[in-house]
Amino acid sequence: MTNTVMRERWIRALRSGEYTQGEGSLKAYNFGGSEYEFCCLGVLCDLVDSTKWDREATTGNIVFEGKADYPPTSILEMVGLTLEDAQLLATFNDSDGYDFEDIARYLEDGTRIPSDEDEDY
Repeated sequence: MTNTVMRERWIRALRSGEYTQGEGSLKAYNFGGSEYEFCCLGVLCDLVDSTKWDREATTGNIVFEGKADYPPTSILEMVGLTLEDAQLLATFNDSDGYDFEDIARYLEDGTRIPSDEDEDY
């Protein structure tokens, strides 16, 4: 069953301005600044439990319950997402130029930003 309260909290957090958007991993340190950057999926993980972040000893990557690029399945299921949904959101975040507002809108109503490859738009 989808936790609509958590999904709504996630959408609000994406719009809040409290998280800096990053690419390529759930959470990463911004070496040019003094803060962390998050993928849209990393924001979700942080909301679920901000104490579960750790640094891998071998790579130095920041991981959530051992995962660096996608949340655990239990977290995805909490907000009604599949791994395929998470992959699409990661593509929006990392490759397609969606900002957190665009992703929040997509999570609310499925509205996508047209791209050059989209023939339907």
